[in-house]
Amino acid sequence: MTDYRVGRGVRWSVGRVTLTLADAKGNVRTLRYPEAAVFDLVSRGRPFAKVVSLTAHILSLDAAGAEALVRSTLEEWADGGFLERV
Repeated sequence: MTDYRVGRGVRWSVGRVTLTLADAKGNVRTLRYPEAAVFDLVSRGRPFAKVVSLTAHILSLDAAGAEALVRSTLEEWADGGFLERV
């Protein structure tokens, strides 16, 4: 299992119903629920397994469904430079 952390130079701001990420290169991504909740958990240093279990609870998903959702989301953000694999 891979854990993640917010990428170097990535900043974020919380809006009324969104969370906006910006990296040092000027790339911007706006997140809505449930992506924003997943990012919040990662930004607080939660390990992958905990992010999965909390996502399962929040979205009423089984463990496999939550893991697939979280893994694909985090991999996409890591590939885009918003997260780093640790």
